[in-house]
Amino acid sequence: MRLHALVSDEETARRAAAGGATIVQLRLKGAETAEVVALGRSLADISAELVVNDDVDAAIELGVGVHLG
Repeated sequence: MRLHALVSDEETARRAAAGGATIVQLRLKGAETAEVVALGRSLADISAELVVNDDVDAAIELGVGVHLG
């Protein structure tokens, strides 16, 4: 089974990954790229695949996938 979690903060991302999410998507509406990158870096150790919502530059800098709405 695969579980895709949409999150906007570190605690929720960690809880989602610990709870079995296989993909954690950072969805930070209106956030600057630097903020998305900082959060993504803080989550480098989670077991789930990380995806960034709507911020191609952040995804490239983090080396993760991007969801374009």
